[in-house]
Amino acid sequence: MTKHKAKPATHSLLAAAGFILLPLPASLQAQGNSPALEEVVVTGSHIRRPSQFDSPSPLSVVGREDMLDQGAATVVDVVKNLPENSGAEFQVDNLAQPLTSGTSNINLRNLGLGSTLVMINGQRQTLSAVAATDGSSFVDTNSLLPFIAIERMEILKDGAAATYGSDAVAGVVNFISRDNFDGFEIQANYQAAEHGDHSDAEFGAIWGGGNDSTHLMLAASYFDREAMYSADRDFTEGTALSSLGHPGTFLTSGGFVMDPGCGTVGGFPRDNGFCGFDYSPYFDLSPDEQRTQLFATARHDFSETVSGRLELAYNKTEVEHIASPSFPFLTFFPTVPEDNPGNLWGEDVSYFGRIQGAEAGPSVARNEYDTLRVAGNLEGQFANDWYWTAQGSYSEQEVFYDRPDTLQSRAVAALAGRGGPDNNQYWNPLAGADNDPAVIADMIGSTDMNGETSLLTFDAITSGELFELEAGTVMAAFGAHYRREELAHDWGEDYNNQEFLSLFGGPDYDAERDIYALFTEFSIPVTANLELQASARYEDYGDGVNSLDPKLGALWQPSDTLSFRGSVGTAFRAPSLFQTDATQASQANMYDPLTDSTVFRSAQTNGNPDLDPEQADVVNLGVTWENDTLELSLDYWYYDYEDLIVKQVPDAVVAQEVADTQAGLSGTPAQLAVTRDPASNLITLVQTDFINASSAETDGIDLSGQYRLDSGAGLFRFGTQWTWVNKYELRESGGSDTIDAVGSRNKLNFARSLPEWKGNISLDWALGAHSATAYLRYTDSYDDDNSGLEIDSHATVDLRYAYAFALGESEATLAVGAINVTDEEPPAVVDLLGYDTKVHDPRGRMLYLNLNYRL
Repeated sequence: MTKHKAKPATHSLLAAAGFILLPLPASLQAQGNSPALEEVVVTGSHIRRPSQFDSPSPLSVVGREDMLDQGAATVVDVVKNLPENSGAEFQVDNLAQPLTSGTSNINLRNLGLGSTLVMINGQRQTLSAVAATDGSSFVDTNSLLPFIAIERMEILKDGAAATYGSDAVAGVVNFISRDNFDGFEIQANYQAAEHGDHSDAEFGAIWGGGNDSTHLMLAASYFDREAMYSADRDFTEGTALSSLGHPGTFLTSGGFVMDPGCGTVGGFPRDNGFCGFDYSPYFDLSPDEQRTQLFATARHDFSETVSGRLELAYNKTEVEHIASPSFPFLTFFPTVPEDNPGNLWGEDVSYFGRIQGAEAGPSVARNEYDTLRVAGNLEGQFANDWYWTAQGSYSEQEVFYDRPDTLQSRAVAALAGRGGPDNNQYWNPLAGADNDPAVIADMIGSTDMNGETSLLTFDAITSGELFELEAGTVMAAFGAHYRREELAHDWGEDYNNQEFLSLFGGPDYDAERDIYALFTEFSIPVTANLELQASARYEDYGDGVNSLDPKLGALWQPSDTLSFRGSVGTAFRAPSLFQTDATQASQANMYDPLTDSTVFRSAQTNGNPDLDPEQADVVNLGVTWENDTLELSLDYWYYDYEDLIVKQVPDAVVAQEVADTQAGLSGTPAQLAVTRDPASNLITLVQTDFINASSAETDGIDLSGQYRLDSGAGLFRFGTQWTWVNKYELRESGGSDTIDAVGSRNKLNFARSLPEWKGNISLDWALGAHSATAYLRYTDSYDDDNSGLEIDSHATVDLRYAYAFALGESEATLAVGAINVTDEEPPAVVDLLGYDTKVHDPRGRMLYLNLNYRL
C-alpha cells in the first residue's frame, strides 16, 4: 500500500506566490500617471467591466447581509435554500453517503455534483478527497473559508465551459471574500433544535487593516455541532428494517430457521422466514461535528497600476457519526460448524445475520478532513491600457476515514473455535449467548483509509481594447491555463484483502493528470445598446481527451429599465479521476427477480479508463425590468446532455443476470458481475461499472423579483426567487425508454430528487435600529418512484428580528430568530429514515441567537 504524496507542489506554489508579489521590472509597469485599476472581473467573463451587472449571462448575487437576514451561520444554510440547487448532499446519510459525512456540495440544475464549478475569488479549489456514493466528485463547500470572511456568493446559472472549462457545465458558484474589510468584528451564533439535544454553536472573528498601498485581512471561525439522532424524531421509527439481524437466521437442511431468541432480545419474525432487526434508532440525522477554519489575505499595490494578492486558507473538520451496532453479513454467509455451542441442529448450518444487535448500542465511525489552500495573483496594466493577470493556486484535502465492520476470516475462525486474541475461543451466534467481549472485538476491523486530492493551477490572462467600431470599443481577452489534479486513496490491509462482510473492500489507487487550455473572449458593441459576447476555450486532458467549446452571448438594453440577455454554447466535462481509476465499494437496495424480493447488498464499482467525456449544448434566454423600486427577472434555460457518466444501477445488472440465466446463457457479463451464495442462491455481491449513459435533456425557468418601499413606517423589501423545471428527460442507454425525471425522487435511475417547483418568498423591514425578516420556503410535491406514493409538498416559515445599538464607540447587533417556526416535519417517504435526505431538513423547529460586534 503506497500513499500518493503531493507535498512538493505546496512548496513550489509558496515560492511562486512569493515571487509574483515582488516588484516587477519597469518594462512591465505602465508609464506616466495612468489611472489606477478600476474595472472589475465579473464571474463568467475574463473581460473587465464597470460592474458585475453588465453581463449577458444570468448572474445572481447573495450578499453578506442577505445571508445574515436568513439566519445563516454556515455556507450550507445559504446553499441549501437556492431554488436552482437540487439534489445536493448537505447532511449526513449513513446508508446513502457514509463516506462523505462532514462535507457539503452544490448541484445546479440537478446535473450532477461534478457539473458545478466552485471557486474562491475566481480561482479553482481542489475536489474533495471523498466521492459521493454515486461516484460523483465535488468541491467540499464546508471547507472553503470561514463564514465571517464571505462577502458574497456569485452564481452563474448557465454553462461556462467556454470561460472556465470542464466542471462548469451547469454553472459556477464563486465565493468572494471580504478582502477590503477594515477594523475588527466578532460574530457568535447559537442555534438549538426543540427535538433532542441538537445544537450548533459558531464563533467567528475578522480583522482588517493597512495603509494606502498594503492591506491585510485575517479571519478565523470555530463551529461545534451536537448531534441529532434518528431516535430523536418519531418519523424515523420502523423505517429501517433488516432481515439480517442479531438474533439471526440459520439455513439448515430443512430450510431457514429463526434463532429461538427471536422476538425476545430485539429481533422480530418477518414474513419471509427471517428474524428481522429494526436498526432505524442507530443513525444520525445531523452528526456530531467540529470545524476550525482560518483565512488570510494580503494585498499590496506596487504602483498605481500593479497590485498583488496572496491568500492562505486552512480547514480542519472532525465528524463522529453512528450506525447500527454491527453491519449485516452481505458478502458471505458463514458456516456454523456442527460442534459450535450455538448449533442446535446437529449439522453444519449457514448463518444469516450480524455479530451484534440492540444490546451493543450504535457503532461509531469517524471522518477527519484537513484542507489547505494557497493562492496568489499579480495584475496590472501595460502602457497601452491593456490589463494583465498572472495567478496560481495550490489546494489539497486530506481525509482519514475510520469505520468498523466484521472480518470474514476472523468470524469463520471464531465459529470454528479459533477466535479471540489467542485463537482458541468460540463465537456462539445464538441470541443471549455469553460470548467473551474479546472474541467480538477480534472479529471487528476498520477501513483505516487515508485519502488525498490536490489541485495546482496557473493562469495568464490579458484583456483590453482591441479596436473601435461606430457603436463603441471591441474588447478582448486572451489567456492560457494549466492545472494538475491528483487523487490517492490508501486503505487499510483488511479493506485491501476484501475481508469485510458488509463493506467488502478493494485496492488502493492513485491517479494524476495535467490539463492545458487556451481561451479567448470578445465583447462586441453592435449598437449603443446591443452587445455581443463571443468566447471559446480549447482544453486538452491528454490521451486524446480534448474539446473546443464556443459560446455566444448577447445583451440588449433598449432602455434604462429593460434588458434582454441570451447565450448559447457547448459544454464539456471530462471523467473525473475517481471515475476512471478508483474502485468503490458501497451498499444498496436492489430487486432480485429470482427471489422476488428487495435485498440490501454490497456493490463494487470499478473505474473505467475508456469513458468518453460528457458533451452538452446549453441555451439561456432572459429578461430583466427594473426601476428605483421594482426589479423583475425571468430566465429560460436549456441543457442537452450526451454521454453522461453514471454508475450502473445494480437492479439493472441483476435483472440482466436473471434474464440471461433463464434464457439458458452462461458466462455473460451480467452473470459474471453477480455473485450468489451457493447454499441459498441469495445475492452476495454485484459488480458494476462507470459507464456513459445515453442522454439527458432538461429545461425550465428561473423567476425572481424584488420590490422596495421606503415609507414613514420604515423600509420594506419584498423578494421572491423560484425555479420551475419543465422537463428532465433521460435515457440510460441507446435502446432504453425515455424517463421523465421531473417531479420524481428518481430512486431507480441516475438522476436525483427533482421537485417541479422550489422557491422562496421574503419580506424585510427596517426602521432605525430595528429590522425584521420573514421567509416562506416551498418545495413542491413529487412522486416516489421506489414506492409509487406521493411525497407531499413542504412549506416552512423562518423569522428573524435584529436590534442594532452602540456599545461604547463600537457597533453591535443582536438578533433572534426561528427556522421552521411551525415545526413542520419533512414529508414522509417509505424508505430508510422516513424522509428524503437530499431535499428536506429533518431537524424541525430551531431557535437561534446571533450577536455581532464591530470595533
